[in-house]
Amino acid sequence: MAETWRNSSYPKRIQIAVQATEIDGNLSSCPTLIKLTDTQAIVNADLISKRYEIYETGNATPLSYDQESYAEGGTYVNFETWTAVTDLYASPTGDQNKVWLYYGDYDPDSDQDDEGGTWEANYKAVYHMGESQPEDSSGNSHDCTLGTSWAVTSGSIGAARGFSPGSSNYHTAPDHADFDFAGAFMIECWCNPDKADIDGRLVYRYDSSSADGYMITQDDNASGEYRFIVFVGGTAAIASSNAAPSTGSWAHVAGVRESDGTMTLYIDGVAQTDTETQSGALDSNSVLGIGRATWSTPKFYDGDIDEVRLYNGNPTNVAAWIKFQHANVSSADNELTWGSEETYSAGNRRRRLLLAG
Repeated sequence: MAETWRNSSYPKRIQIAVQATEIDGNLSSCPTLIKLTDTQAIVNADLISKRYEIYETGNATPLSYDQESYAEGGTYVNFETWTAVTDLYASPTGDQNKVWLYYGDYDPDSDQDDEGGTWEANYKAVYHMGESQPEDSSGNSHDCTLGTSWAVTSGSIGAARGFSPGSSNYHTAPDHADFDFAGAFMIECWCNPDKADIDGRLVYRYDSSSADGYMITQDDNASGEYRFIVFVGGTAAIASSNAAPSTGSWAHVAGVRESDGTMTLYIDGVAQTDTETQSGALDSNSVLGIGRATWSTPKFYDGDIDEVRLYNGNPTNVAAWIKFQHANVSSADNELTWGSEETYSAGNRRRRLLLAG
């Protein structure tokens, strides 16, 4: 049976299938990047005021989405937008893993972009790092403040931030209970280091009074290896990467603590062999730092940082979640298969416009 045309105000649509090649387990409410390029060839005139809607196959309610970038070339529109697909299946059948992008000469009264509705409640902070002042897209309003200088650079997705030692182009978000984790949690970011052997902090929160905290770092004492560190009462547990990072290329880094305290560091979707265990509530009064440590010796990061996210708890199938997050951004086709443009029936559209008039 043909898919019902969900919003006839939009005269055109394209089906997008999320490939299951890199999905190892079923995922729910998983943020999915839909990246539109000239290859898909949606012309400028077909996206008035950047308006479009995204529907899952078989669902009449549009998905929330968080548009990260939008650009018009000479002929085509390009954009990068995140949407939380309700379910992604490792072995899809029928119309599973398929969504529809609706667009055309229709300008609704309100912008369809809905950041807070895109990121599920467990996301406590989401920073795309491309704005003049990085805003929290999670809906929790943990916006960053800046040092006295900063640089916008090309990111893994859209724009990112460039950081360098000895400068003040770091970012901080005010202390908040959302950044305290009693049990399981996850920190993600994308990074592109300029040096492989610098002792720098990518994402950092540590309170010297409680001696609780967590961080993702590069460490020059370990040949620049990435590290996921959790402090509880002054005791540190460290999970390190298998090798030093490569300079000049983007890497997806994720630190995960499970409910039993097991700590795992993932690099480009792959769990590293060095694991640790560190249980205990993390009750800190510190700000969240991005690009350097926020107390004592600053320990500046040298390179670019993009897509910083903090998640309270762990999603179901967390290893599969992280693997797909990496593949969805890094693969040439973004793990998407695009269908052909479809046009709403001219007769039905004319009848609708007459009734509206």
